Amino acid sequence: MVDYLSAKGWITQKERILLHKCALDLPPSSNILNIGIEYGASMACLTVPDVNLYGVDIIGNDLMSVRLDATIYKKDSRKLYSHWRKPLHFIFVDGEHSISGVLADARFASFLERGCKIAFHDCSITFGTPMAKLIVEEVNKAVNIWYNTAIGFIEIEGIDSIRMFIKASKSMQKRINIMKENMECDSIDLLESVDMV
Repeated sequence: MVDYLSAKGWITQKERILLHKCALDLPPSSNILNIGIEYGASMACLTVPDVNLYGVDIIGNDLMSVRLDATIYKKDSRKLYSHWRKPLHFIFVDGEHSISGVLADARFASFLERGCKIAFHDCSITFGTPMAKLIVEEVNKAVNIWYNTAIGFIEIEGIDSIRMFIKASKSMQKRINIMKENMECDSIDLLESVDMV
C-alpha cells in the first residue's frame, strides 16, 4: 500500500484524506481518472484495491515520486478525451489551470455515472506561491462556467482547495428540481434534505 499522506505533491493533508475516502467508497471495478498527476500525490491518494486507476498528464509519470499500479497516459487530456469510452466513477481535475484547460478537462464528466463525483483542485489558496491567486481565479472561473452549464450536477462539500460535485441520480435530480421551484437555497443545503440515492 502506498503512503498517500506523505507522497510528494501540492495537496494538503485534508485533501489527501478526502480523495482517499472518495476512492475507498467506490465499489470494486470502478474507474477513477486523475487529470494532472505531476509528482503522483493525488494518484497515491486514489490508489485502493479493486479499483481501476487512470492518470493523464502531458509529462506522464516522469516526475512521479511513487510507483503505482495504474494506467498512465502521457498526453494532453484533450487528446485522451477524443477516444475515451470507459464509464467513470470518480474524476479528479488538477491539470492545466487555464479556463480553457479546466473546461476541457471537465468534459470527462460526460462519462461520469450517476451518483458519482468530480472534484476540482486549486479552487482556493492553500499554498502561498506567487502564482496562487491567479491560478485560483482562473480555475474558479472555469469551474463556475462548467457548473452553470452542466446538467444534473450538484455542488457538495469539498475541503481546502477542492470543490466537489455529484452527478445526481434521476430521482435525486427530480426531488431537487421540485425543491428548487419551491424555495431559494443552494445545492449544499438541498443535499442535506435529500436522500443521496
